[in-house]
Amino acid sequence: MSKILLSKLGLFLLAVVIIVLVIFKGRFFEGLGTKYLWVKDQQAVNVDKSDPEWLDKYCKLEIKNLPKVPFANKGLEKDINGEDVQEYGIPDIDLKKIIPEDKWNETEGCGLWYKYSDEEAYPSVGVDYAFHIDVANTFKENVDRLITESMDESWEKISPISDSDAGRPFYMYDGFPLIFMRENKKLGTVEYMTADFGANTFFMNFYVYEK
Repeated sequence: MSKILLSKLGLFLLAVVIIVLVIFKGRFFEGLGTKYLWVKDQQAVNVDKSDPEWLDKYCKLEIKNLPKVPFANKGLEKDINGEDVQEYGIPDIDLKKIIPEDKWNETEGCGLWYKYSDEEAYPSVGVDYAFHIDVANTFKENVDRLITESMDESWEKISPISDSDAGRPFYMYDGFPLIFMRENKKLGTVEYMTADFGANTFFMNFYVYEK
């Protein structure tokens, strides 16, 4: 066999190996993060609308049906009463242009706050940790994709919103805050899910008002 033929065969085999590795790596990274996602069936939430506090109770129960964060984390931050679900007085400012003005003060909100470290969270979604904006943006983009894929079809994705509305520097990934919206015709409510990063905490929030 001539040297030229051997050389061509070697290059062909090398190309095949590279293609296989790229495909495998892509599938490997795609699988990362899924073990942190919500896998159990959603629990039906029943509330008594004659109860003056029904919206607040519904919020604190329904938020547990949202997907969990798709990256390694240290668990939920507790509120002052030792509960997992945080309570909000007013909606997130990111929703100011989305929630009708006459419903703003009637909206109930609650949140799940996940603590995490960059060093553990980044690799869990296929990103090698480094203190660099491009690395941080890749991490956030992967988290965006994983959460979006895990939201059920009742939700409509509204984000991204503009840098000015989000208070976000131009060089940061523009997918956050995440914002999803749905209408719950059974209860006669409009509901929002938001998620964002801050101070090694991932804030996943749920807001609801009655139509």
